[in-house]
Amino acid sequence: MAVLTKLTFLILIIVLALFLLLHHQLNPKRLALYMFPPIISLSLNPWLWIQQTIKTTVEGHLTFNNIPLSPIVGPFVIGVPQSLPWYILSYLGMGQVFWNTLPFITPLVTLAVILYRALQGRLHIPANLAVAASASVLTMLLLPRNYWTANWSGMLQGVLARQFYPYYFYPVGPFLAMLAAQIAFRPNSDEPRPTRLAFHPIVATAALAPLAVVMNLGFPYWDFIFTLIYNYSQGQWLLEGAAMIIFTAALTAAIVILAEYLYRRDTNAPQPQLSTKQGRPNKLLITKLPLFKNHL
Repeated sequence: MAVLTKLTFLILIIVLALFLLLHHQLNPKRLALYMFPPIISLSLNPWLWIQQTIKTTVEGHLTFNNIPLSPIVGPFVIGVPQSLPWYILSYLGMGQVFWNTLPFITPLVTLAVILYRALQGRLHIPANLAVAASASVLTMLLLPRNYWTANWSGMLQGVLARQFYPYYFYPVGPFLAMLAAQIAFRPNSDEPRPTRLAFHPIVATAALAPLAVVMNLGFPYWDFIFTLIYNYSQGQWLLEGAAMIIFTAALTAAIVILAEYLYRRDTNAPQPQLSTKQGRPNKLLITKLPLFKNHL
């Protein structure tokens, strides 16, 4: 149903399935079965059956959505390679910045909860919810939609204009909300930790939340100022683009360092001493008791 509503939602399903495969929660046969219904549902989409719709809609969308790995390839396509750090940040969370749009609060709450538990030394991000949340975040990175373009339907010529709307980030909200609730109210669990691939995208999106909130509430044109700076820095980016390159590159590096630090805090956090949810004691705790040590 989601794929029929928005074709790009198929990317989320593909990323989620691959994550489950990497975390050994799906074998290849189940993965094929998991992917079969959404892919087959594409044949029910009327866009593929009406010739006029294909010409006016599909071909029109392909003029803007035809660049795979846009966060990496996009800056080189538009001829502004120095915008690469800002591209990456935009697809991770800054793309939700837009004119007259309320900020997304869920990533901000997620960041607060993660930092609070890390300071307590009780940070534990559950693998299952981390997989779902990271799949929703990485879907943005895999959207074949270029963030900036030099031609926006003929309305703007020769000027870099953004075409990334906040509603692309809507699916991220529910997954982050469930994850934040789990971290806040049940920090200790027997559930295994996620891999770095499922951990870092969550931290990156959450870490960008304060900047996105400031932009949406008070300075929504900051993002457009970046566009203008990069636009006028073409050909002389060492002069005018140096500040933006340094800032965005430093911000990107800081987010990576923060994500790795929190990941290590998570993996080094003490394991739960007693599993009361399943009605059984923890084996590691029992083996330390003299009464049970010789019987296990």
